[in-house]
Amino acid sequence: MGIVDTFVVGQAGSLDLAGIAAGNSFFWPVAVVAIGLLLGMDTIISQAFGKKDQDRIHACLGLGLTTSLIISLILGPAIYLYSDYLTSFGVTEDIATKATPYLKVMAYSIPFLIIFNCVQKYWQAQELALPVTILIIAANILNYLLDEAFVMGRWGFPQLGAEGVAYSTMFCRIFLLAAIMALSAYLWSKKNRYSKPSLKSMRAIDGTLRRQFFFLSVPAATQIGLEVFAFNVITIIVASLNAVTLAAHHIVLNIATATFMFPMGVAIATSIRVGTHWGSDRHEEAAKAGTLGIKLSAAIMLVFGGILYFIPEVLIGYFTSDLDTINKGLEIIILCACFQVVDGIQVTTGGALRGLGDTKTSLYTNTIGFYFFGLPISLISCFYLDWGLQGLWLGLASGLTLVAILNSYFWRRRLLHSK
Repeated sequence: MGIVDTFVVGQAGSLDLAGIAAGNSFFWPVAVVAIGLLLGMDTIISQAFGKKDQDRIHACLGLGLTTSLIISLILGPAIYLYSDYLTSFGVTEDIATKATPYLKVMAYSIPFLIIFNCVQKYWQAQELALPVTILIIAANILNYLLDEAFVMGRWGFPQLGAEGVAYSTMFCRIFLLAAIMALSAYLWSKKNRYSKPSLKSMRAIDGTLRRQFFFLSVPAATQIGLEVFAFNVITIIVASLNAVTLAAHHIVLNIATATFMFPMGVAIATSIRVGTHWGSDRHEEAAKAGTLGIKLSAAIMLVFGGILYFIPEVLIGYFTSDLDTINKGLEIIILCACFQVVDGIQVTTGGALRGLGDTKTSLYTNTIGFYFFGLPISLISCFYLDWGLQGLWLGLASGLTLVAILNSYFWRRRLLHSK
């Protein structure tokens, strides 16, 4: 959906694109941490699914929904309030005028985003992904139409620029939540392996489940939050420069995010398959599923790396016709191409470890990779070596590479110890 937003807003101008980039750099770190607090559901439900323990699956859904509501009540108002203080974080005044109204509207979409993710995890951990994927494809089509209406002012709608993206996003998240609840009602009405949860079964949350949920989710949320925050630190630094540089950075970052979604999907599937096999004591099958997922992600990202390397002008040109923005984007998209494979490996090894019930390892490796290695390289390259935006992205590539190496080592080590 971010790619669709960037494609449409690119037609509105670099300033609106920069406003979305700045707004997202303050929205997504907290939103991703909130979603990350539900990652324990993947491991618990997939392992319970392997054991055919429906009671534990329903109790985990109840705990996930409760957590989602609490998080929403905290984060929505927090994002709305701090959106007025973006200039205090170094965002230039012209960019802040676009980013602030964008953030205020996005704050209202938080409950729909988090609760949808909770229900989505409930189904995907039981190996039901295709219907939800179809819903998300439909939401992307709706998002494009609403972007054209609210951003560009087509069909008699007001032309709102960056703020219009937020309205489009909010309506799409409302649609997704309503659609997945309707899908859930339909699936529960069918007499199959997905038995219908009741209020009683969802409230049957014992201390063991609660501890396991948070012992898995808190490290996972912290890890993914630190990773996203590392990228957003770079965006905040770029936001203190100028709108053209920030627009170019945002375009390339969205391209990287789009390609990253493929190994992210493989990582989720890997986590669930590893967890299902592990939960039913099929350790050798769990090892095969994890290794297959890692190889698949590497192969997918090798293809994407080649595409980014050989036709960068075409890709950036889809999002903007501004020559200064295109030229600035070309400076960093080659680095983006070079880290595709390691990005796929690091996220999928993290998913494989999560399937085993290990979320702490990825937390440690990401902290070391980004904060003790990647970000220092970014800052030194940008400000001391005067490599500018290229230096910032060189640090990100270096951090991802180290995380991939460390995660791969610990995955192999866990497999050897399980034999």
